[in-house]
Amino acid sequence: MSHLASRAEDDFFAFSDEPVAPPKKKRKKKDKRPKSESSTVDVEVHEPEKGPKEFAKEESAKSESPSNKAQYDNLIEELGLQTVEENVKKSVSVKMKKIKTTETNNDDQFLKELDKDIELTQPDGELDEILQKYSSSEHLVTLNGRQIPIKQALFALTVEVALEDDEQIGFHLRVRSNAQFKTILREILKQLELHNRNLPSGWTDDIESLVFYVQDHDIILTQDLRVGSLLLSGAQLPVSDAGDAFAITAVLTQEVMARKQRREASLEKLAQSQDQTEDLDEDELIVIILDPQKNNEKTSLSAEKGTTVKELLDIFLVRMNYPDSLKIELRRDGLVLDKTIPVDLQLKNNDVVEVVYNLEDLESFEEQEITVISDEDVMEPEQSNYFSIKLKGKDQKEVRAQVNPKTKIKTIAEFYLSKVGLDPNTRIRLVFDYEELDLSANVEHTELEDGYLVDVELL
Repeated sequence: MSHLASRAEDDFFAFSDEPVAPPKKKRKKKDKRPKSESSTVDVEVHEPEKGPKEFAKEESAKSESPSNKAQYDNLIEELGLQTVEENVKKSVSVKMKKIKTTETNNDDQFLKELDKDIELTQPDGELDEILQKYSSSEHLVTLNGRQIPIKQALFALTVEVALEDDEQIGFHLRVRSNAQFKTILREILKQLELHNRNLPSGWTDDIESLVFYVQDHDIILTQDLRVGSLLLSGAQLPVSDAGDAFAITAVLTQEVMARKQRREASLEKLAQSQDQTEDLDEDELIVIILDPQKNNEKTSLSAEKGTTVKELLDIFLVRMNYPDSLKIELRRDGLVLDKTIPVDLQLKNNDVVEVVYNLEDLESFEEQEITVISDEDVMEPEQSNYFSIKLKGKDQKEVRAQVNPKTKIKTIAEFYLSKVGLDPNTRIRLVFDYEELDLSANVEHTELEDGYLVDVELL
């Protein structure tokens, strides 16, 4: 036998009569998970069979002693397994599949039913209407079936003016909702002067006493009010012939005469209402308001069904030309009517109710309303490009300020604080035409004109 011939004891595999079996392939156990309604992700992992190197590593892990580890390392080296390239990569496939629900979750079912009930619930139309009317958001009005912001509304205004010698003339104007009646009066007086026409004797001696009386709605409008206040009072105005504006007809007269005419009209309507019950619209009723503070003066108001007591009181305040901040309530048989409940649910047609307020508060408001800072106290010296605006807060006090196009709105605010005695650091905002004025802007960036009124609100 040649010396190159191998002996049995030199052959590693000769020491065992049975071949070494490869390790059993492990089968991935299937996870048992509860089924749910949501989509799940199944991850399947495919592993190749372990090679010799992996087998050797697995066997070596069985013993933690250093000597055993060294023996296995020598064995791997003798077998030449160190050159075996490790190329074991796991292939992963991701599958999305919908699992049908076989079990019902009581909590989920309850939430589903609750959501269903919420979706089927109808909104409270009456509540939404009240919130929209009295919210701080922009007021909307309906013109020809289309809702528009009140500041965009146009008005076809006809003003009937009585002149001396029993002559009468009419002015037809188109104005915006933010136009003040004081500005309209100034334009009328200018036109009368150009045409050599004069007002009745004594009227020009007290221009401030002139008012605009809307007979169709029995409303007296003072010069400080804007045209759009008619819509805010709840008056239903007709549309002009052109169809693009609200139509208003007013009479220029003295406030004393307007109040007299209104009282006569109320008494006449009250007398007629006794015989007109059957002629009333089914959705309308007459409410007779008795004022104990004014010698039981009676005022007859027409209210549609659904009109709340609060809305009826707003109309009463405008009708009587009382400040809107006056605390007021209605009583019947000694009981106060709930302001949030519609009138037709608390009263019947021709019911008499008492209006209650503090007469001293009313007189105080009327005194403050005519309080104006003197001409010597204006913000700027009067020049050709200056004009006058008025600032009014919740206390009804007015501050007059001379401004020009370059005047800063912030300067106007600071001037107001100094004149009413408030701390210079008091936070306020100036509101004109239902919009807050930017304190960093100039007057020229606004629509302010001579005689316009700016509301002041504390923050």
